[in-house]
Amino acid sequence: GTLCNVGNLKNIIIDATTAPSMDGWQGIEFNRLKVTIPNGSINSYSLSPNWSSALLVQETPVEISLALSAPGELRYQILDHVDYLKEVNKLTITSGNLNTTDWKALSAMNNLVELDIEACANTFIPDNQFSYSHLETVKLPAGLKEIKSGAFQYSHRLASVVIPDSVTYIHGNAFHYCSSLKDVVLNEGLTE
Repeated sequence: GTLCNVGNLKNIIIDATTAPSMDGWQGIEFNRLKVTIPNGSINSYSLSPNWSSALLVQETPVEISLALSAPGELRYQILDHVDYLKEVNKLTITSGNLNTTDWKALSAMNNLVELDIEACANTFIPDNQFSYSHLETVKLPAGLKEIKSGAFQYSHRLASVVIPDSVTYIHGNAFHYCSSLKDVVLNEGLTE
């Protein structure tokens, strides 16, 4: 096949604006693959069955910084900047409190590699919130108290996490199978 049993393949750069066929591509773990694609072609690739599980980054990565105007407004504020949530690679939220609708919007951002929610007023990260994500770095809310079960599980790209001093409880499997995780900084207040 074209690319067959190249298990260590981590990055591909593709110049085509339409997702190419995967015929003959065997033994590739697409969920661990970073694919750089032309600007404006994110929808074509994310609708393709194999490519959609890869980390898709346009030639010019999309970075957004915003103050959350009100709980539940994150999706709309992001869509003021881009056509699709999946276009965003880096997001910084400079103020606000995320609600269930906002957490769902973050889950839909499956090409997000950097997330900074340090300034958010949230006290917990929901169950399975970032499981199977492509996150590499995350800054957690400064007032965070709990990281719920499976919050980051199977986030294979996550390399380091600093647990804020305010966290007292990390639920089971919060970082289960985070195979790139090398550095975790825990604080004094952690009880479980």
